[in-house]
Amino acid sequence: MYYFCICRGIGIYPGDWLIVELINPLYQKPKEQEIVIVSVDDETLVKRYSREKGEVVLVSENENHEPIRRSEGAIYISGIVKSAIRRNLSKRLPNG
Repeated sequence: MYYFCICRGIGIYPGDWLIVELINPLYQKPKEQEIVIVSVDDETLVKRYSREKGEVVLVSENENHEPIRRSEGAIYISGIVKSAIRRNLSKRLPNG
């Protein structure tokens, strides 16, 4: 099952749509470096997923934000981002 999400960050502009594959985190785990929709400390975020020394590491593309490190049980991953749809083509692409 897929759903759309309106977000920004990771090269995403406000109003862009993300196509997200819903997952059951009990049976499916994201692959290293996939972009995920994750709930951490009562906040829903879009982050790049990785694992290091038994912890989940959630990395922002914005270098001003520190990586978030948590045990697997302290986060909830609801989906994996599969694609993005740019809603306003008049804007320049990030770093472009």
